[in-house]
Amino acid sequence: MKKLLTLTYLLASLLVCMNSCGNDEPDGLWEPMKWSKPAPEGLVETRSHVYQVPNSGGDYTITCLNYGSPWMTSALAGDTTYFPEGKSFGIFDENQVYSIRVTWQDETQDWHRLHGYWFDARFEKANLKIHFDALPDTVELRKLDLSVTAGDIFDDFFFIQGEKNR
Repeated sequence: MKKLLTLTYLLASLLVCMNSCGNDEPDGLWEPMKWSKPAPEGLVETRSHVYQVPNSGGDYTITCLNYGSPWMTSALAGDTTYFPEGKSFGIFDENQVYSIRVTWQDETQDWHRLHGYWFDARFEKANLKIHFDALPDTVELRKLDLSVTAGDIFDDFFFIQGEKNR
């Protein structure tokens, strides 16, 4: 009787496992990320995910409405690409300027924060909090392309500061 009960349990477990591994939803079929309007007011959305930042800068929050804890993948500001900080090393040229920088993930890497010389972006759960410094009089225009993800779904934000606000 004990063998029959064990065999029945194994067969039932096998059926459950086989049914739970269905291929009903292919990889990459995630719901697009949905976002709230920026708070407080001040960022002007000129197109979908394209924002005009006031010359005075400021602190803003945009909330992901359908994923609980997104993280940063990279940011492009001018000619500089920023990645979440982790361990890295550089190979220098004769002028001691980085010619190659390699960064890899480790336990110290913070995927929820990116910092540039005029912006700071971080995720606190589903809230993207981003700070922009004021635009100096000597700079006409600054652009930031911020890439975020929640797994197998990605999104980009484009921030433009200057030019139209003068």
